[in-house]
This record gives sequence, C-alpha cells and structure tokens, in this order.
Amino acid sequence: MLEAGPEALETPAARTAFSLALMGSDLYVPVEQSAAEQKRDGGVSLQAIAIDDIAHVLLFTSREKLASFADEGTRFARASGKDIFPNLRGAHAVLNPGPLGRQFTPDDIASLLSKNSSDSGSGCGPECGPSCGSDCGSGCGPDCGS
Repeated sequence: MLEAGPEALETPAARTAFSLALMGSDLYVPVEQSAAEQKRDGGVSLQAIAIDDIAHVLLFTSREKLASFADEGTRFARASGKDIFPNLRGAHAVLNPGPLGRQFTPDDIASLLSKNSSDSGSGCGPECGPSCGSDCGSGCGPDCGS
C-alpha cells in the first residue's frame, strides 16, 4: 500500500488504508548531524529538499529507497509514522521522492494526525543508522547497534 502511486489514493477507502499503513510503518528519515552533534544538541535536524522553493522533509519507506536517493553513509533515523508525523506539524514532507512519491502539505499532515489521534506511539523510540552507536533512541532495533 505504501508503494502505490498517487492514483491509488483516489477513493476515501484507499486514503484511509494508506494513512493507517503509513502511521503504522517504520519510516527512514535522513538526518543532518553526526552522533556527537546530536548528543550535544539533544536531537536531530531532518534533511529536506526544496520542491517549488518550499523545504520538504525527506521520508522513505525502506532503507533501499533511502539508499537509492541519498549518498552512501547518509545518517538516518528510523521510527514509526505515528512517532515521526507529530514532529512534522506545520511542515511539508515528501515520501519516497520521485515519480511515485507523495508530497504532504501542513494540512495533509494535520489531517493524517487527526485521523490517527486515538493511536498512541509504539514505545520503541527512534533508531539511528549507520554507525550510530548508543546515542540513538531506545536501542530496540537492528539499526541502533546497542
């Protein structure tokens, strides 16, 4: 469902299924800082690209999609959509940039969050990769290294 093109989201049922799948799936988000900078700053700055002169936070549905877009060795965070999207309120984002990608406006993100507000986070926390050591999230997954 997350790999479907924009035309697959034409019906309300398809949009609902997409939003549920997106919020429940792990997303990969390239980050700007090194592990030391993240620790010093107490968080991460997410990478964005300009689309029509507006910064869009980059989101990917798999490491493979991230790798096909970003340079080798790009640092990233991995977390569920329900953990990532609340932090994108007021921002623009793009899922899997490219011909089958999906852009999100601030209104799209607000709508997505309102449809999924009864669901709480996974409790797992974000994870980092590659070579992130123990400075990332809760360490509950394979990308963390702890």
